[in-house]
Amino acid sequence: MQDAVSVSENRGLSREGLKLLASVCMLIDHVGLTRFPGALWLRCVGRLAFPIYCFFLAQGFRHTGSRGRYLARLVLMALISEPAFDRMIYGAWFDPRGQNVLWTLALGLLAIWALSLARGRGWVWIAGGLGAAALCCLAGDWLCVDYGSFGVALCLLLWAFWQAPSGQVLCAGAFLAMCWGWDMVRLPGTDLPMEIFGVLALPLLSLYRGRRRTGSRALQWAFYWFYPLHMLLLGLLF
Repeated sequence: MQDAVSVSENRGLSREGLKLLASVCMLIDHVGLTRFPGALWLRCVGRLAFPIYCFFLAQGFRHTGSRGRYLARLVLMALISEPAFDRMIYGAWFDPRGQNVLWTLALGLLAIWALSLARGRGWVWIAGGLGAAALCCLAGDWLCVDYGSFGVALCLLLWAFWQAPSGQVLCAGAFLAMCWGWDMVRLPGTDLPMEIFGVLALPLLSLYRGRRRTGSRALQWAFYWFYPLHMLLLGLLF
């Protein structure tokens, strides 16, 4: 039985493999945004990246040795990434109109943390946790972070329901409903939200078996640093 489980895990996708896929999709998306704005298929491919990052945020919350350090790491990289994000999107080193996606993930982590503290406690705790999570969602819109309240809610969805019975089907259905429920960008000439293509990431996530190909801390930080560095390059070139 143990050998069968090991074989099953080895056949699944590794964490590094999925993060590499998300990084490539994000790069394709940003190249489309900055260099080929008329090539909408590049933006559609890029929709796969964000659900993968939200999924690993939820996984990281469950398995991290220190949630406080995890949050601090996200905030630090968000601060470092903001000038590169503004340069790529707005052509300036500082622009308050929008904030990078690491702020979204940080708010998602706070929302998950609030609900996790309320789990299994009385109604007062539950009401407080729901209220705090709702505030995090609203803050996503108030602060104009990438994906806004939609992004924070997606982090909550994947944390709360992915591992439940039939949770993956529930998450897919809820994700599609969210794409229409939020005011997402529509494909030209249609009522189809561009974000809907992100649902294609969920079958890939179902192949994840909690397996690491390597425990390298350097590789972990490489995925963090890829975000600001590729935006800096695109911002300077285009």
